[in-house]
Amino acid sequence: MVRTLKAKIFIASTSAFLIMLGIVVVVLFQFSSRQSEMLGDLERSTNDNINRFLEEEMNKIFTSSLMGAKTIAANPEIQELFSQRDREGLLRVCLPIYEEVKDQGISQFQFHTPDNRSFLRLHMPEKYGDDLSSFRKTVVMANSTKREVVGFEEGRAGFGFRAVVPVSYQGRHVGTVEYGGDFGEDFVQELKQKLGMEAYIYKV
Repeated sequence: MVRTLKAKIFIASTSAFLIMLGIVVVVLFQFSSRQSEMLGDLERSTNDNINRFLEEEMNKIFTSSLMGAKTIAANPEIQELFSQRDREGLLRVCLPIYEEVKDQGISQFQFHTPDNRSFLRLHMPEKYGDDLSSFRKTVVMANSTKREVVGFEEGRAGFGFRAVVPVSYQGRHVGTVEYGGDFGEDFVQELKQKLGMEAYIYKV
């Protein structure tokens, strides 16, 4: 599905982000001595299946997150409130949306100003104004290029899948909005269920 999104910027493939961020998915198998001769071929086949599964799952998450962020960015009321820096108004309009989408795996819903500062975190509305430019490259890229950016990145709340979309009002760039999901225990549990085997994530 990613290949059809030619206008989007994908900053990491499945294998690339695993290497770049030092995230290793370790799958443990137990074999008897009689099966040891088949281990090499089985491991290669299993690794291929895991990589294919991870790529498919990532594409689903990126696509759904991007669609959600684009919907928010295209909302005229939200555009106006954000351009006016009306934090309370944005919170009032967007909080019901966040309450709905967080049940669908969206744990990060955030607005950023053009200078890459957090303007409103729906998941943590009391925290805002901090500079994200030193570690949130998706936000910096979306603000500087005024294009949609998706990727796997570490934020204040940890590692996650991010979709960041520029927001405009009356032809003027006013910042970006982000949808994101956690790369944590919930994701691991889903891996276990769908792959039918034990899976662990280690940060090294």
